[in-house]
Amino acid sequence: MTVGRTAPKDPFADGRVLHFVRHGQYYDGEFESGSLTALGRRQAAFVAAHFADVAIDAISSSDAPRAMETADIVAEKLGLERVVRHRVLREVLPTSVPGVLVSRPKRSEGSQRIERVIERFFKPSRLARQEVFVCHGNLIRSLVLRVTTGHPEGFHRMITHHGGVTTFVVVRSGIRVVAFNGQEHVPHRWRSTV
Repeated sequence: MTVGRTAPKDPFADGRVLHFVRHGQYYDGEFESGSLTALGRRQAAFVAAHFADVAIDAISSSDAPRAMETADIVAEKLGLERVVRHRVLREVLPTSVPGVLVSRPKRSEGSQRIERVIERFFKPSRLARQEVFVCHGNLIRSLVLRVTTGHPEGFHRMITHHGGVTTFVVVRSGIRVVAFNGQEHVPHRWRSTV
């Protein structure tokens, strides 16, 4: 033990830990309504196993079918009784994307929704708590950039895997990104991005 030095503080000790999970793989071509594939259901089970030893206080999801189905699988396996659905957690396109026509109103709505997500969920808690949010890749990437750079520009250059876990810690001094797109819980042969 070194005299006069203190051990580094655990970032989870007194913060609100937000685990944002990208939904499992879903049937291609069904952007808003697609349900999970067999692989997507397996990825959701791996996510649940990842959180098996974590005291999760709450689980929420977007109201899109692929996110709801993923969250329901995770909640059931973790013994959580209720999944809260939030439309605000739906997919976003907050900036222009090469090769994709994104109208100015759609970009504006996406940017405003990112701010609403931060205002609603990224609040410090008086007690340490851990929450899971099952949502979408563009939203997760945009949140990481918004928290670290102040804007979501360039989100499309980041990769998010189905079942990937991105973790934020919210403390009084601000928001920290602890992990992005964690995939260690999904065996390599069952990973996917599309």
